[in-house]
Amino acid sequence: MSQDAVESTEQVLEEHEQHKSALMDIRPLKVTAYRRLWVGNGVSFFGFQFTSVAVPVQMYAITHSSAWVGLIGIAGLVPLLIFGLWGGAAADVVDRRKLLLASSTLAWLSTVGLLIQALVGARSGYLLLGLTAIQSAGFAVSSPARQAIIPRIVPRHLVPSANTLSYTTTTA
Repeated sequence: MSQDAVESTEQVLEEHEQHKSALMDIRPLKVTAYRRLWVGNGVSFFGFQFTSVAVPVQMYAITHSSAWVGLIGIAGLVPLLIFGLWGGAAADVVDRRKLLLASSTLAWLSTVGLLIQALVGARSGYLLLGLTAIQSAGFAVSSPARQAIIPRIVPRHLVPSANTLSYTTTTA
């Protein structure tokens, strides 16, 4: 978004400042680009949390082993730690939009893979571990890029409110 567009958005939002919510400042949602990002984040985090419950249940149904369920946690944690650090550094160096699109696509494709393997009845613990690790890596890279992109799409004075809304969406 160009600086002129950001300044124009700032003026429009300042005119509507009297409509603040008593509970939370939702003015950043008036910025179209931020609203799209916020809704997309909400859907994405819902899906990520859904799979974090469904996959261990499916793993136990396949293997009848708590150890395999524990491996799902490791398969999700290790890529999150490794690629989370890398994703933060990459978000500072490369085009954030392209990084966000690529990493989100990777996470989405792995989620689709989890769905397909469940629908076709592929009873493989190794496949679940691999898809979980890929999904976690995509999520780890996209998260810093999502946060780093916010100051570029909302006016400066709305960045704290936009960050609060984004945080609330990911923790609700």
